[in-house]
Amino acid sequence: MRTDGTVLYRFPTPRSGPLRLPADSVLLQKLQSGATQGFFNAVSPGDGHARLAAFRRLNGQPLVVSYAIDPGEYLSVWRTHAVVLGILAVLLSVGLLTIEQLAARRAERETAMLRSLVTETERRQHAEAAMTQMQKIEALGRLAGGVEHDFNNLL
Repeated sequence: MRTDGTVLYRFPTPRSGPLRLPADSVLLQKLQSGATQGFFNAVSPGDGHARLAAFRRLNGQPLVVSYAIDPGEYLSVWRTHAVVLGILAVLLSVGLLTIEQLAARRAERETAMLRSLVTETERRQHAEAAMTQMQKIEALGRLAGGVEHDFNNLL
């Protein structure tokens, strides 16, 4: 379209002749304020439906390229993406919770096994200490028996 609001080409092609934007059009107001590009929400003069529109003025030319889309079109895509991402987030959360529970169970088993190992180690250390004490007493008994035998032989 030209910067004065005359539409040079429109798709789909309008049924009537050349189209001209009304003077109170948001696009014309933005162009008159000096904007060279931008986005805005407005009602389409062609069909009366609300649209999200974008425009850009061509450098050095009195021409503007604009595009408008029905919010339902991009919102339906956005909703689809949001649902897919939501489902993926739920699945990932369930997976992470499952992994966390498995890790917690494994940690509990390993803690129980470590306690069992510590208990067995302590029991073994006590048994080894008792065995060492018995060996000392046995050695003392043999020494005393040897001294007694030698004393007996002297007598």
